[in-house]
Amino acid sequence: MTSGGILRVLVVDDEPLARSGVCTRLASHADMQVIGECGDGESAVAAMLAQTPDLVFMDVQMPGISGLEALGTLSPQQRPMAILLTAYDQFAIRAFEIHALDYLLKPIDDDRFGEALDRARQTHANRHHPRTSTGVDAWLAARTDAPAYASRFTVRTGNRISFVDVAQIDWIEATGDYAGLHVGNKLHLLRETLHQLAGRLDPLRFVRIHRSTIVCIERIAELQALSNRDVLLRLRDGTPLRASRTYVEALHGRIKAINALVIAAKVTRTAGMSLVAADPFKSSIYDPMQGNAMQRLPGLDLLRAIAIVWVMLFHSYIVGGIGERFAMLQNYGWMGVDLFFVLSGYLIGSQLLKPLSRGEPLSFTDFYLRRAFRVLPVLWLMLALYFMWPACREAAGIQPLWQFLTFTLNFLIDYQHNKAFSHLWSLCVEEHFYLLFPWLAWWLTRRPSTARFIAICVALVITGMALRGYVWQYSMAPVRDLDDGRFGLRFVEGIYYPTYTRLDGLLAGVVLATIKAYRPLLWAHLQANANRLMLGGLAVVAAAIWLFQDRTGFWPSVLGYPLLSTGLALLVAAASSAQGLLGTVRVPGAGWIALISYSLYLSHKIVFHLVESTFAASLEGHGALAFATYAVATLSVGSLLYLVLERPFLRLRERFSGSRATRQIQPPLKPTLLPVGERE
Repeated sequence: MTSGGILRVLVVDDEPLARSGVCTRLASHADMQVIGECGDGESAVAAMLAQTPDLVFMDVQMPGISGLEALGTLSPQQRPMAILLTAYDQFAIRAFEIHALDYLLKPIDDDRFGEALDRARQTHANRHHPRTSTGVDAWLAARTDAPAYASRFTVRTGNRISFVDVAQIDWIEATGDYAGLHVGNKLHLLRETLHQLAGRLDPLRFVRIHRSTIVCIERIAELQALSNRDVLLRLRDGTPLRASRTYVEALHGRIKAINALVIAAKVTRTAGMSLVAADPFKSSIYDPMQGNAMQRLPGLDLLRAIAIVWVMLFHSYIVGGIGERFAMLQNYGWMGVDLFFVLSGYLIGSQLLKPLSRGEPLSFTDFYLRRAFRVLPVLWLMLALYFMWPACREAAGIQPLWQFLTFTLNFLIDYQHNKAFSHLWSLCVEEHFYLLFPWLAWWLTRRPSTARFIAICVALVITGMALRGYVWQYSMAPVRDLDDGRFGLRFVEGIYYPTYTRLDGLLAGVVLATIKAYRPLLWAHLQANANRLMLGGLAVVAAAIWLFQDRTGFWPSVLGYPLLSTGLALLVAAASSAQGLLGTVRVPGAGWIALISYSLYLSHKIVFHLVESTFAASLEGHGALAFATYAVATLSVGSLLYLVLERPFLRLRERFSGSRATRQIQPPLKPTLLPVGERE
């Protein structure tokens, strides 16, 4: 600025008419001197460095380097005051993040132009007379010689603008042209590449561990070396992240540097965090099935609890049902299985697709081994009871053991004579799906194609509808008017149990997982509208319930399952968001019921039968007492199975996975002091 109080102005726009319009307006202001014009970002950077203007009018969208990128290449002390020119108000967010004074929408309004110049004059005066200023301290701090790292980010979701403090960020991932800021259970999308964002973060707090991942160092709880020289990180909330070998050395160097600073200052406790010696090869890794490492999503826990309770109410027909007053609740309890399918497709699909979306390899062996540790222990115990202690069966007849062991029960069952443990059909469907889904996911992600994915999903839904329609028309319809029960049996064996007719729920869950992994912007939009999703899901489920009034009818059999799965998928999407009612409501006991739901599902029929056999006469006529007795007995057995068998095998699985991962590794790294939170 000259002694006469004149601001030296640079005008940057790729459109000559736009530059001319700004210069013409500036000509009427005696204290504004245009020192140059530029038509692209590259020349703008050179001009700002060579001519050091006080103020720049910068067009946001230009070929090559954009206006925002041009300003971002300069350090805060080199960057002049900036007024952005844009045809889109969405860039207002970035204007604040680079400390731009203002933004002007094209076509430029004269009054707004004058306001922007007044702001430039005042800011420039405050800069040169800091003692007279009390309102621009933050701006002045950003212009000092010290590196200016971002303290918060401004993100937009729909029409809403929110602010995210950097101190709250756990980790950041690249999602196309966006950076996903993970804050607890929430995901905020920032329109900025990870490369640009890395330069704005304090290197003493954040470190890049992968070409698509940045992590807050304070959030790291432990490290585990893998056989391919990568490192697996576990954050305090249980989130597992992979550090590629390219970034491992920098990661350890950064941690050692931080610890050296802490030790030099003789700090043993800072801001409530303790320093502990962490073993980089500690084998415990978070598993979402365990639920004790990660802050669980209460909405998904609630849905899982509803699913298992609903199924058990449906199966209460074994002991006479729950009464006419609640007959509707019992009659539609079979829908709990479909809710399980959607939840399973979403959770397992997310585990598989998230690494694939980052370009990481998929270990089929690890996936199937983890699935075996998860499913088989409790299942084998229940099979031992069913086949070695026939008196515990809820029905006399049971299919051959080999059909349960090979998960072929749902294809071969003779439902008329062998109803015992028949509810294992749903586990058969899941295991068939997860036998093939990893391979299909791997094949599809080799060359990702939205059109191909949609085509496969549509084809699977249409095929299921066609098969159910065919079975109904040519197997069920001919015996519909007979009273020998064959109509119902053919429905169960031909439509309700087979895998090829029951993929709608699992597929709906996988679609959600795919959107989350590959379309993060759409997923963030869905998460922000969680309450609308919940209302829509309830409406669609209500429509499905209406359609299923005649459960074995033609149209319910053909159209009902895709409709029901769609409604349940909307509810699951709503429950996975921390921004809606369903995702935040906490029902006492729902978390525990969700945790033991697998053991409950496999054991509840045996418990029902044994309680009835033992106490039927005593409970006769005591409805509330009978219900409480069955509930307490079922929850007690389910809890016992989980604590004694299911959870120990889940922990054994983690130790086994850890030993596999550390086999044939490079020479171990020395234990490093890490800042961690409360010890788990």
